[in-house]
Amino acid sequence: MARKKKSAEIESVNSLLSDLKNEITSGEGGGYIPDIITFVEDPFYLGLPHRPSPVLLYPVQKMILKVFYRGSMGNETLKLDPEEIEMCERLGLFQAKENEWVENGDILGKYGSEDIFRELVLCWGRRSGKDFLISIIALYEALRLLECEGGDPYALYNIASGMPISILTVASARHQARIAFQEIRDKLMLSPYFKDKIGPEGVEEGAIYLLTPSDVEFNKQMNEQRLPPKKGSVVIEVGNSNSDGLLGKGVFVLILDEVASYKSTGSSSSGERILSALTPSLNTYGRNFEMFDENNNPILDDEGNQKINRIFDSKILSISSPRGKEGVFWDMYENAHNIKHRLMCRLPTWDVNTQQTKYSLLEANSEMNDEEFQMEFGAMFSGTAGESCFDRDSVESCFKFPELNNRTIGEPGKIYFAHLDPATSSNNYALVITHRENAINPETKRAEPVVVVDHVKFWQPDDDTPISIEEIDNYVIGLKRRFYLGLVTYDQMNSAASIQKMRKAGLRAKEMKYTRKYKMTIYKELEHMINSGRLHIPRTDRACEQLRNEMLHLQRKYDSTGFKVYPPQNKDGVTTDDGCDALAGAVWNTIASAIHRLPHGRIVETGVVPSGGNQMWQIGSGVAVGGAKQVTRMMERRNLYPPSQR
Repeated sequence: MARKKKSAEIESVNSLLSDLKNEITSGEGGGYIPDIITFVEDPFYLGLPHRPSPVLLYPVQKMILKVFYRGSMGNETLKLDPEEIEMCERLGLFQAKENEWVENGDILGKYGSEDIFRELVLCWGRRSGKDFLISIIALYEALRLLECEGGDPYALYNIASGMPISILTVASARHQARIAFQEIRDKLMLSPYFKDKIGPEGVEEGAIYLLTPSDVEFNKQMNEQRLPPKKGSVVIEVGNSNSDGLLGKGVFVLILDEVASYKSTGSSSSGERILSALTPSLNTYGRNFEMFDENNNPILDDEGNQKINRIFDSKILSISSPRGKEGVFWDMYENAHNIKHRLMCRLPTWDVNTQQTKYSLLEANSEMNDEEFQMEFGAMFSGTAGESCFDRDSVESCFKFPELNNRTIGEPGKIYFAHLDPATSSNNYALVITHRENAINPETKRAEPVVVVDHVKFWQPDDDTPISIEEIDNYVIGLKRRFYLGLVTYDQMNSAASIQKMRKAGLRAKEMKYTRKYKMTIYKELEHMINSGRLHIPRTDRACEQLRNEMLHLQRKYDSTGFKVYPPQNKDGVTTDDGCDALAGAVWNTIASAIHRLPHGRIVETGVVPSGGNQMWQIGSGVAVGGAKQVTRMMERRNLYPPSQR
């Protein structure tokens, strides 16, 4: 009986505390900010340990959150416990000697300083929970905006209220940004705190709008006047890695996901361009404080005016597995010790994720060579200046279509495009056949072209016997009976005789001039199709698996005139790129064919008046010249054809 009474008392106290938090957080002025660990664990906020399937932070994750936020508003009393300090020492996260470079990050040294951190650089191996940790920080920063003094972040930072304040996730591939955004969305939707912060139209594809106390009052007035309400002043959203498309956003928190995979060049998708485009916006969110000495006397400048200390509240969170020793992520990592407000930590997967060991990861990824494994899971920067040409997860997504097979016969009504990458004695001879389909983009609700790989074939030379070109020519001519080949293209090397044979066999064939400019063009298009999830490839036999391995290991190196792609130089793994070249050529031909079939303008006689004063009009239908009724009938008839025959 006493136990039941005690349990009832505990429930009563918990209920009282919850009601008190509701009163505090729903007040017009806002202002209650819990510490970061309370935000993660308290059932009123994220309540991760109290879910039906409890979620606990890894010790390293919890330590990083404490160090990153210690001393900031709401976290003034947050400290590392002795076990966490011992863990930092064991993992080498401290400076043993003065002026010593700490490759894993001087976490204890930064923790002991009085600096407030604005940047977090996590160089952790794959499967270490980087996105999980960043999602917590993103939501905590959203709470800090919602609970700011006065309940209006625009007034706090003295900025115009027209544009939403953005917590923006950027990744080199669209699906990668979605993963990080999904982590944020899942936690937000299950949180009691955020439940009343989302308006009726606050959830969109790739964006969630949150209402500040000021927004709530504003919407009451809009409702009284029967005007549309405001979606919210704070938005958590996903953006692409094109800096031109990010200009103009009011970014409060910038999350750079897998930033090591960003292009290392001056293009609009490079890490440098993204940072330069958004840094001015990040510097907008600062607060001015008058400076006083230890005796509470004003500190004056040379002109007798009181000095002002400006504190910035915006954040840049950069997370990634490492790549080569170049690019914006390498610079962030290498210079972290020189920047007071930047916290950096580099650790392998098995030191962060307590559910993984080095040996279990080695066994599960036996196809990786030692350098790749150390880079992906050991968080070691590669010694080479090159970088992976394609994002690994994006490549894997291309092969997740179990309904696809390496076809030996095409489907009626579809036009196929083949590209061959010739070789003689050392490299492989590769063939890839593709076709184009249309699919609805769930975000834009519009039809977009999708390229499907139908047939992959490799010919490999023996030690003493070169590849038989005649055998390959006969194989391709034989495909004519099984695929409707709209175009067959070859690399320019030793392909003239083969092209003549194809033409005599009735196939449309031509040689592609593989200049550096052309190769960059087709590989940019291939990368775009991979990153946008619009390239579908079967994974049913040895040839498809070889193509996958080439795509995963292909390297890219930038220079002053662009970039070049090449296979890895080590001899213990994949050393060819012929399949990638054939794939890039086939994808380019497939996409270019649709562009070439677009309608062109024509001068059309309307037939309205006698020929002496004919009125002429120009349309983009691409149909024959004729009277208006004839043109209309032809256009209607044309719309009945399948897209491949228009």
